[in-house]
Amino acid sequence: MRPGRPTARITRRRRRIVEGIGLGLWLTGLPWLLSHRVFVPEGEFGPAHRPADAWLLTAHGVFGFAALWAFGLLWGVHIPAGWARGRRVTGATLFCGIALLAGTGCALYYCGDETLRPVVSTAHWAIGLAAPALLVAHRMRRK
Repeated sequence: MRPGRPTARITRRRRRIVEGIGLGLWLTGLPWLLSHRVFVPEGEFGPAHRPADAWLLTAHGVFGFAALWAFGLLWGVHIPAGWARGRRVTGATLFCGIALLAGTGCALYYCGDETLRPVVSTAHWAIGLAAPALLVAHRMRRK
């Protein structure tokens, strides 16, 4: 690294926090998705919901708010330095994925339109399922 150029690295502690928040999002979102799309129990009057679904969705929302905080941390420390160093492709892809997840997450919370909601929902979980691969690609780019 040349003198005067900012480093794009974040501390190990902060990286673990950010990764822990991402893992929490994934470990609350994936079971909820499987419960609602794959393993849907049949109730007396049609598809039924499990009691844990509400807790998973609540925890997912809490991790979502924490992810916005973590994204702010990365925006202030990691992203500008990485951009200045020319590390743009995987970082920009990951940035767009996170921004789309935040946007679709807000839309799912506030959108009441029944025609738009399934499209937003599918976009949200598809990007969410791809997020770990985006992170791995970004981390591997550094090595």
